[in-house]
Amino acid sequence: EQVRQAIRDIVEAREVDDDVPVVELTAWLESVLGGSTAKIAHLVGTSPTTWQRWASGRQQPDDVGALRLRRAARLVGHLRHTLTGPGVLNWFSRPHPAIKDGAGTPSDLLDDAEGYRLLISLAAGLRSTQAS
Repeated sequence: EQVRQAIRDIVEAREVDDDVPVVELTAWLESVLGGSTAKIAHLVGTSPTTWQRWASGRQQPDDVGALRLRRAARLVGHLRHTLTGPGVLNWFSRPHPAIKDGAGTPSDLLDDAEGYRLLISLAAGLRSTQAS
């Protein structure tokens, strides 16, 4: 079962690989999340206008924007299996007990490498089930 899950994770990660064009990545996020442009743009730390430019291919994100976009997409890749689109959006904006003593949100950690590793662990942990 662990091997099957590992292979599944590798295959699913292809949707958000570094070589996936921004236009495809934004379309994928919009289809998975189903939220408003404003909410998705807020998730990745940009304005709705800039998001629309990325989605149309008229503009490419700068390095920071691209990093946040890809990190958010990887987290969404984990979360979409256990949460609805609106639930995923809420997960990013709600305080989490493991972040800043319960005062921080997952969005707060997208720019921090160590924080991002914590987020991946939290998101992947939602997919794991423990038999009792």
